Amino acid sequence: DAVFERRTLVRGDEGAVKFLENSAEINSPNTENIMDTKKFGFAVIAYVVVTFVIAAGWHLVLFKDLYDHLGIFSRKEPIIPLGIASMVMQALVLAYLYPRFYRGGNPVATGALFGLLVGVLMASIAVFAEAGKHQVSSLPTWLIFESTYYLLQFGLVGVCIGSIYGRSIPQR
Repeated sequence: DAVFERRTLVRGDEGAVKFLENSAEINSPNTENIMDTKKFGFAVIAYVVVTFVIAAGWHLVLFKDLYDHLGIFSRKEPIIPLGIASMVMQALVLAYLYPRFYRGGNPVATGALFGLLVGVLMASIAVFAEAGKHQVSSLPTWLIFESTYYLLQFGLVGVCIGSIYGRSIPQR
């Protein structure tokens, strides 16, 4: 893992992005560190773990009967590998975007804001647009519960990602 810790994604003078390993070039004034691969990896893992726990707990345990009653999920048993694949894709994108979003300040607060903004975006797609395409027994209940879920999930993962990256992101 020593190599993993020393690999850094950088953008050079020509704008090309590349990995540098164990090189003085990493700290060269001609390169801009744009991603710490170790923190990126931890952010991806944190996103997947936190999201899986929240999603499974919320949809399959705490509010399973409510969601069954709402009838918006037409599949009796979810296909868990598809859900995990979706989480990994989201994790990769958010772990990539957060360092570009961070402009200084408290990383926990900035992470929470980042997560909530992404949560609003995701809710507009997965809550409101889906409700417009599928029959749901109680539209207000669906909108309240599923919007709350997205804000909770993304707020928490934003805090995690912000905490992982901390203040280590170069200021722009």
